[in-house]
Amino acid sequence: MQEKLQESIKSQARPSNGPGSRHDQDLLDQLTLDSFTADPPTIPACSSEATTLSWHVTETSETRNVQFQLESGGSGFNVGPVGSLTVQLAAPTTFNLVASLRSASSVLGSVTINAVPNPACSEQTFPQEVVKAAVKQKVVDTFVKKLEAHNFKSRGDSTINVATDGVHIQVPLTHPDPANVLTINVDVDMTLPLLVENCTLRLTYSHFAVSAHYPPWVNLFAPGIVTFIELAISNDIEGKIKPEFVAELQDAMNSLMLGGRCLCHTQTNSYGSVTATLC
Repeated sequence: MQEKLQESIKSQARPSNGPGSRHDQDLLDQLTLDSFTADPPTIPACSSEATTLSWHVTETSETRNVQFQLESGGSGFNVGPVGSLTVQLAAPTTFNLVASLRSASSVLGSVTINAVPNPACSEQTFPQEVVKAAVKQKVVDTFVKKLEAHNFKSRGDSTINVATDGVHIQVPLTHPDPANVLTINVDVDMTLPLLVENCTLRLTYSHFAVSAHYPPWVNLFAPGIVTFIELAISNDIEGKIKPEFVAELQDAMNSLMLGGRCLCHTQTNSYGSVTATLC
């Protein structure tokens, strides 16, 4: 049986403000973390092998309203004071056990699980220009060509950048007013993080905004134009093209990266190159 990883137990109070916060923190200080372990502490990355997190917190009669969370990578979920969880990992990961009571919270302990390289996997790097070319084709096919059927026109090249937080896209468009006399500029701005789910790349919107730019007099003398354009944005861009684009771009990116293999992990560097771990 592989040796369990027992992390030192150390409570780190987080800043808290407001009436009663000191009392809440005093109650959290009454908690005792008896154990927080990972068994085994090391597993191969991107494999079927798993490790089990286990924790045990002793409460007092005054701490029954304390909430516990298991946190990792900026996200977390509620757990009880005693429990276990089986996880599979693509990279070394640290889990924090956090206790909170109203305005106060404390990290009771941390466990780091090491994910060692898997010999069945390899890395492939896609330069930013390759990724941008795949994205640009879908922007043209989906936003520009499909929106032409709804009276939207391109007013220039789209801006595409690949960053550590995802793919950033800006699409400049125009749309005529109901009388086909005035042309309104419409800008679409979106960000899509590169996520991994079930061996494939999954895209979703972390940001999606559409803005229309009107001459100053429109709101005063022709508010119907605003209503007309906003309806076109809601129905055609947000209602039709937005869901179509993310699905089509996801398929294109998977075709580019996977090559019939399982995608385990992606990492984007500061130059916009995407490294995919494929197994």
